[in-house]
Amino acid sequence: MKGGTHLEGIGRVTAVVFDETGTLTFGRPLVTSVVTLSEEVTADEVLSLAAAGELHGRHPLAQAIVARTEEQHLHVPIHQACEVVLGTGMRAELDGTRLLVGSPALLRRHGVDLTEDAQGWTDRLRADGETVICLAHDEDLIGMLGVSDAVRAGAETVVQQLRDLGVSRLILLTGDAQETAQVVADTLGITEVHTHALLEASPWAGTPLTSHWRPPTSHSPATTCTRSPPSWN
Repeated sequence: MKGGTHLEGIGRVTAVVFDETGTLTFGRPLVTSVVTLSEEVTADEVLSLAAAGELHGRHPLAQAIVARTEEQHLHVPIHQACEVVLGTGMRAELDGTRLLVGSPALLRRHGVDLTEDAQGWTDRLRADGETVICLAHDEDLIGMLGVSDAVRAGAETVVQQLRDLGVSRLILLTGDAQETAQVVADTLGITEVHTHALLEASPWAGTPLTSHWRPPTSHSPATTCTRSPPSWN
């Protein structure tokens, strides 16, 4: 920060917006729940298939899923193609089938609705402060994961110090659902929460909403992974 004008301006700040992941929380989420919604699929298989879809994901949630499979020494199938849908999850092709790994919104956009049982689990996981990640194989919702990220030890102190300095609005901004974010907000005493936030400033802003699904060819055996605009979800 350069220039006295900017430093003087800090004294007039009345609102502070916090990004959640990596700011108020550690940014190192862990898989804390694995739910199977099909009698034909085990919890380990839910985790392995979710990791198969997230192998090339850079988001901390994706990395948490892959890390959990490594810890449990689970076999992770290699997908043939994948697409990152920013803000909602991943779509991947695995041996001629489709995997969807991400938020309920991602599944709905691809014609997969939450069952009553799945909605019940969603509510329970979010109430415990877990981010819900759904797994669909072709047209079937087969499992869910709950991922948690611990609040930073000094976050509550910082929030209180800002209040003591006269900052009247403290805002939590997150891509999470209201129920999940509210757990963090309540822990820190933040009363204003904005959820389901997507990446507004991205290189895809203003681009046509086209699909970038590209299965590999015989001349391209390596996994192909592309990205789509944040609003294509």
